[in-house]
Amino acid sequence: MRDHLFQLLGTSFFPRWKEKHQVRLTFSGRGPTLHLPPPYSIVIQESEDGSWHVPTTTGDDIEKPRQWMCTTRKSSK
Repeated sequence: MRDHLFQLLGTSFFPRWKEKHQVRLTFSGRGPTLHLPPPYSIVIQESEDGSWHVPTTTGDDIEKPRQWMCTTRKSSK
C-alpha cells in the first residue's frame, strides 16, 4: 500500500481527491467530532480571466469560513 500511495502522490489527482473526500476526526471532552471536507477547494485558484483567488486563514481550523483575497493582473492592452 505504501508504494501505491507514493505513486498516487506523484500525480495531481490524488491530493485533489483527498482534499474533497477526507473526513477528519477529532476528540474533545464532548466526544468525537467529524469534520467533513469543505464544499469548495481551499487552495489558490486562477479563474479564466486571469484573476487569482487566495484563501486566507488565521489558524488550522477548517470549520471556520474562509475569506478570499482576489487579485487581478494589470491588462497589457
